[in-house]
Amino acid sequence: MMRDSRARFTKVAAVGMAVAVVLSVLAPVGMAAPENLSVSQSETAVTAAPGENVTLTTTMEATNASAPRASVQLPGNWSGSIADYSSGGSPKPPIGTANVLEVIWLGAGTHEVTYEVQVPADAAPGEYAVDATGSVIDPSSGGFVNETAATTITVEGEPTESTSPDFRVSGVDVPGNVTRDDTVDASAEITNAGGQSDTQTVEFRLDADRDATLEENETLGAENVTLDAGASASVDLAGFGTTDLAPGTYVYAVITANDSTTGVINVTEGESEPEPDAATFEASNLTAPANVTQGDLIDVSADVTNTGETNGTQTVALLFDVNGDGQLSENEVAGATEVALDANESTTVTFQDRNTSTLAPGEYAYGVFTANDSATGVVTVTEGDPDPDPKPDPATFEVSGLTAPDSVAQSESFDASVTVSNAGDENGTQTVGLRVDADGDGELSDDETVRTREIALDAGESTTISAEDVNTSDLEPGEYTYGVFTANDSATGAITITSDESEPEPEPEPEPGAATFEVSDLTAPDKVAKGEAFDASVTIANVGDESGTQAVELRAAHVSDGDLTGDDPLRTWDVSLDAGESTTITAEDVDTSGLKPGKYRYGVFTANDSATGTIVVTGAKKKPEPEPGAATFEVSDLTAPDTVTRGEKIDASVTVTNTGETDGTQTVALRADADGELSDDETVRTREVALDAGESTTITAEDVDTGSLAPGEYAYGVFTDNDSVTDTLTVEAKQDDGDDARYYQVDLVRGEPLEELGPADSDNFYSDQARLIQHMHGSTEDPVTRRGRPSTLDSDTSECVADETMEVDGDTASVTVTVEEGCELTVSMVSYDKPDAGWSREMADQQELIDSTTKTLGPGTHELTVELPTETDE
Repeated sequence: MMRDSRARFTKVAAVGMAVAVVLSVLAPVGMAAPENLSVSQSETAVTAAPGENVTLTTTMEATNASAPRASVQLPGNWSGSIADYSSGGSPKPPIGTANVLEVIWLGAGTHEVTYEVQVPADAAPGEYAVDATGSVIDPSSGGFVNETAATTITVEGEPTESTSPDFRVSGVDVPGNVTRDDTVDASAEITNAGGQSDTQTVEFRLDADRDATLEENETLGAENVTLDAGASASVDLAGFGTTDLAPGTYVYAVITANDSTTGVINVTEGESEPEPDAATFEASNLTAPANVTQGDLIDVSADVTNTGETNGTQTVALLFDVNGDGQLSENEVAGATEVALDANESTTVTFQDRNTSTLAPGEYAYGVFTANDSATGVVTVTEGDPDPDPKPDPATFEVSGLTAPDSVAQSESFDASVTVSNAGDENGTQTVGLRVDADGDGELSDDETVRTREIALDAGESTTISAEDVNTSDLEPGEYTYGVFTANDSATGAITITSDESEPEPEPEPEPGAATFEVSDLTAPDKVAKGEAFDASVTIANVGDESGTQAVELRAAHVSDGDLTGDDPLRTWDVSLDAGESTTITAEDVDTSGLKPGKYRYGVFTANDSATGTIVVTGAKKKPEPEPGAATFEVSDLTAPDTVTRGEKIDASVTVTNTGETDGTQTVALRADADGELSDDETVRTREVALDAGESTTITAEDVDTGSLAPGEYAYGVFTDNDSVTDTLTVEAKQDDGDDARYYQVDLVRGEPLEELGPADSDNFYSDQARLIQHMHGSTEDPVTRRGRPSTLDSDTSECVADETMEVDGDTASVTVTVEEGCELTVSMVSYDKPDAGWSREMADQQELIDSTTKTLGPGTHELTVELPTETDE
């Protein structure tokens, strides 16, 4: 979506302008454009007459990068204005004309900016260049890279004198710092740079509500100014008071019909004592090598000291004279970092691994700069070796000599061994995994790993490792492929599992009359959040004829780990019982903080008997504890209707109080329950709230749509970083609630898809199995109604996968997935038909699988696509 910026000064994007100013300081260093950055112009050559306007569009495509910026340099004293730009951009200037036009975005993607170039009426015939430069921050190096495209404008025809008025703003005089209750005077120099007399209104606006826009109702002063062509006048705008302004920073602008200039005013509380000196960052002790060879990586460091009387944060930048002109300009930033210092505090800032390969032999100035000071030096670059030594190969782990038995009985375990060699030139550490093709699909996928081990090897070193006692009890008789995998290599083999024809040895009968401890009534919760403790109780009865004492153990293991062995019990009790006596024992506060989300078997064991069950560990829900004395936002008085008809819009209000000892700002979120838990991905509204210590405010979420909720009862709540308050809402069906829309759910998961979800009390859900990457819900009428990324995904998957948001195109949904180096995993995209717009665990088993795509992905970028239901699919 493009955004129209041509409306006459209705709003000034003040915050966007501030971002543009900051990023313009960190201008791109002249480097070769990478493959993930391209810049193009809508026209490479156009012809225009003096006084005409030329409309151009610059397109920039940036991937795997951040802070993309399009900067357009116009010829000489020419000017232009931004007409349109891609959504999410911050323009500079936000209104009016300028010789340099810029738009900055926060994220990568394809971005466009459309602008009008005003050919001066007095422009002489000839060719003029419009240079468009795109720049991004390369995350791998932290530096800037850029690419430039140009348009040649050929001016034909004789120059004419301008006949239009052009009121320009300069010499704005507004104090930068004022004390609350002061009266502020503003003045500016207005010049009619056009060729015709005119009368215009000069306005002074202040963003009093600090909503990042300067609107017409925020005009504090205005003067009508009449100027002949070429004339200038100093305009004094009405003074205004600051009594109603809270302490803080406010954006202002002086605006004419043709131009504008913005700035900021800092308002502070009035005090009898003088204000302390502002934070002042001084640079000293600049350190870097005096002589380097072309291609060397060098480190530059400097001490930065805050000599002011207040704490502060500044950008500390390294500038390098890459063009060799002896000057250090804002366009030669080779690195930058944010530094926060208390008053009189010092720190050493180091810029590491600055590459000199693009520098010709010679002397180059460099320096470390703050907002207040700088320290500079000179480095001499000499010619490098034309045939340098090749870069050493990274650690490469190869496997060989895989050994395991050809066959084994189903009840037996087996050992497998393999030799792992580092064939690279560098030392390294990798995970070595043993996989068994348990599902018999002919592929050894990552989720079929049964053993792993971290191996560290020096370059050229080898070692033999063994996986002992690999369990086969879960494998049906037949032939299975197995293999050992590193990040670089693998070796595979086959093993046959035979039936265990021998009869199992019977359990030993207890000696007549001996104490016999039986286990019954094992009780524990079905589900618990990671980090929460739970209790488990059980009854132990001595059914023997003699008194006795036995060790009673509570054991637990993930369902993928095999049997419940007694190697590491969670709890152990020594229980003494007389013949015929029974007792109930309880394991209280069993800790789950060391367990990853997933399904676990647990059991209580005596020497004669056992009882087992299962428990699901979900993602952690623990809230962060606030720092002592920090701002603490508590919520109360949650108000909303108890009952609503589906499709109606409701308002919800809540009181937020800062009970902490300091001022602060937090995100207040309204969440609506769709799956039994009020998780972060169920947020429907957010608002940034700033409160002084002890201050309260009431906020309202208006017109919250209930159209996507199926009839039933839902929990909802308001959450801050420190507190939450919840209630329930009943959604009733419409009398005529019958439409032809088809509803669907699309999941991106690790591993194979589930044919059916649920039932509600099972763990047959992707999130319970810790493998749901992202999900999306929608309908044939509204393609995307909500989407989310749950916190239950296991860390191994989240570290390997970087996925973009799922998108809908007609009757298909698709997603782009990037797999990191050294990773290989199976990923599925699956779509389900839903009975209505809502979702709950209780309704999940009513969903029907529509389509699925499963791929085993190695490093690189991949795309998955599934079909969606249509209104004709009945």
